[in-house]
Amino acid sequence: MKEPENTTTTAPGHSGDTQVFAATPSIPDYSLIRVIGSGAFGEIWLARSRATGRHRAIKIVHRARLPDQQTYELEFAGLKRFEEVSREHLGFVDILHISRHDQSGYFYYVMELADDAETGQQISEDHYQSRTLATDLRLHGMLQAQTCAQVGMAVAEALEALHGHGLVHRDIKPSNIVFVRGSPKLADIGLVTEVQSAPHAMLAGTPEFMDREVHGTIAGDLYSLGRILYVMASGRPAKEWPAWPEEASRIHSLEDFAELDRIFRKACHEDRSQRYRSGQEMIEDLRPLRVSASIRRLRKLERRFANLKRYGVAALLVAGAVLFGVYEAGQKQWHASQLRQRHVGSYVAYGTRELETGNPLGAIPWFTEALNLDKDNEARARNHRVRIASVLQNSPTLVQMWFNNRGICQPTFAGQENQVVAPAADGRWAVLDLVSGQPISPLVGRGGSNETASFSASVGRILTSDDKTNRVILWDLATGQ
Repeated sequence: MKEPENTTTTAPGHSGDTQVFAATPSIPDYSLIRVIGSGAFGEIWLARSRATGRHRAIKIVHRARLPDQQTYELEFAGLKRFEEVSREHLGFVDILHISRHDQSGYFYYVMELADDAETGQQISEDHYQSRTLATDLRLHGMLQAQTCAQVGMAVAEALEALHGHGLVHRDIKPSNIVFVRGSPKLADIGLVTEVQSAPHAMLAGTPEFMDREVHGTIAGDLYSLGRILYVMASGRPAKEWPAWPEEASRIHSLEDFAELDRIFRKACHEDRSQRYRSGQEMIEDLRPLRVSASIRRLRKLERRFANLKRYGVAALLVAGAVLFGVYEAGQKQWHASQLRQRHVGSYVAYGTRELETGNPLGAIPWFTEALNLDKDNEARARNHRVRIASVLQNSPTLVQMWFNNRGICQPTFAGQENQVVAPAADGRWAVLDLVSGQPISPLVGRGGSNETASFSASVGRILTSDDKTNRVILWDLATGQ
């Protein structure tokens, strides 16, 4: 099946479409290899980190391709909001870095790269094509009911989390669902914006997956997911909804066929009051479909071993149910562990970036957060402690710190060891001892919040000035006059 790409104003994410552009933008720390997706607002590049050699996806959004500055700023604001939460849920594509170049007329963001459609995580720069739900549909046609439920639940969970942060996606379609390490994730967040601003934003998205009356709202995202469920289950383009192909009965059981039909018809019901109100409602309806295949396998075993005693079959079914429960619990624990490690990896990456920019003390809070998350794992915690100790060992040592109510503070050394000219506790100026922080000369000045001082060590005098009164006074530190 070929996924239609009649998108009106947004790029098709990691679509694999390749175009040649006249000028290659310059992105610090990354080598841009080739364009792997393009749309109305910009393009997505396959990129390689110069420091680590890892492959990333970088989307560049051009100001000139948007109708006005307000729309450009709205897109950037939505991106910043999404970046804050992108690593909080496994169903979001990680946003690793954001930057804007107003003089050059664009902003860009760095994302984790989707799996290759054929080779998974083995990336060939010359032949890479991202694995999306659209590429899966082109390869396999209609998908099994359990796969439909699994992908549908993953997207619904991601939307529930996104909506919980007051954001909407506005372009849910198969090419915007990518697979990273085999897991489906929401991608192409170029149209993500705040719920309250979405109805007033430019109408943008893919018509086949839109209900224009509710587009740009939570209800609009859920409607789009309903259309995706239809495409997955039927193998038909979204514009043919709600027709079912004759071959569907060979792929789906009668029960699954009826349940899938009920779910996507409810999601896209003509009476909007009958539709799903949240992603969680859709998850509850999809969950039985996800486990139905496992139940059918148990029933096949029951028929295969019909000659066993009844209690033996019952024990087999009970054991199967227990094993499935253990599997579900294990999956939840695995997802929690994966999410925690993603947070740890992000904190370490942020700390490392602070080191690379010459700010070792700025790296300490990030490395400390990573240590807190890994404190129950002694091996990983030890690595974090070594990292923190190394940074501290090579960082400046804090000798003394003072606090005062002055808005402007310009301390200078007094020309002798361990002495500095700075405001005292009441805001007046004096020569202070660096060790004790106590004045060792008379206090001079008026103590105003806008007062500044200039010190002459050779004559032992301080010249103060006040921006409010325009008063300039020369003080003798020996007498304080």
